[in-house]
Amino acid sequence: MKASQIHLLEHWRHGNLNQYRRQVRIDPNIFDGIVNKICSHEIFHNNSNVPQTPIEVQLAIFLFRASHYGNAASPEAIGHWAGVSPGTVANCTNHVMVALLSLHNELVHLLTAEEKESAKAWVTGQVCPEWSNGHLMVDGTKILLFQWPGLHGDAWFNKNRSYSLDCQVCTYFYQHCRNLTFYKLVTLPDSLIIVDYALGHTSSIHNSLAFWSTHIFKEHGQILTPGEWIWADSAYPAKTWYIAPFQRPVGGKLSPDQRTYNYHISRVSPHAIFLFYLVVS
Repeated sequence: MKASQIHLLEHWRHGNLNQYRRQVRIDPNIFDGIVNKICSHEIFHNNSNVPQTPIEVQLAIFLFRASHYGNAASPEAIGHWAGVSPGTVANCTNHVMVALLSLHNELVHLLTAEEKESAKAWVTGQVCPEWSNGHLMVDGTKILLFQWPGLHGDAWFNKNRSYSLDCQVCTYFYQHCRNLTFYKLVTLPDSLIIVDYALGHTSSIHNSLAFWSTHIFKEHGQILTPGEWIWADSAYPAKTWYIAPFQRPVGGKLSPDQRTYNYHISRVSPHAIFLFYLVVS
């Protein structure tokens, strides 16, 4: 008899949010939003007399497994946590992955006119109307690998002494959803809806070089109208269409005006890293 813990999620969602987040890495409202998005997918429905595992359980198994690695992410270990067989863990993982990937083009896309105006309004409220044309931001993060890759292994080694993939994400500011929690429990000031990304570069590559692989970088002349730009951090060199804060010169210091400028940029370009993940608005 397996000692399942998955039933405790329902208790934790009402009485212990921190514990709930430790298990599935997202807040309950985000969990429910994902369920509503994927519940109609055909992979969760069949003509068998034996019903499938409830979608909520399948999603919880997928999220719990995605937040672990090594032996802790094995079907046997996840099955012990969820009270199901290793085969069910594999099936649940595959079902949810197929359903999520089917939503890719619906949820990851360039801005509509309404979304752009909403993002510009949020930037105006944070700083000033003159900066509202900066309605997108780009940042990078690392996705850890379980072990040293067999092909060109050293190229995947990063400054934090781990092996990982590089991920560049371009987002916009969505002012109607606040304080959403993402992977590693990083809470951002506003929900950052993903509009473009590049995944697969080695972690040793510089952020600015990895950004060259995104659709927005390649087609910025067609995507951005004259006078619009993207916010970036100091890892990206300044250009006319993406703007970064001033960097302190070697052996010197920033001027008062430069420090003031950097302070206001920080209000619209958060210094928080998050993992590419499905965000349901």
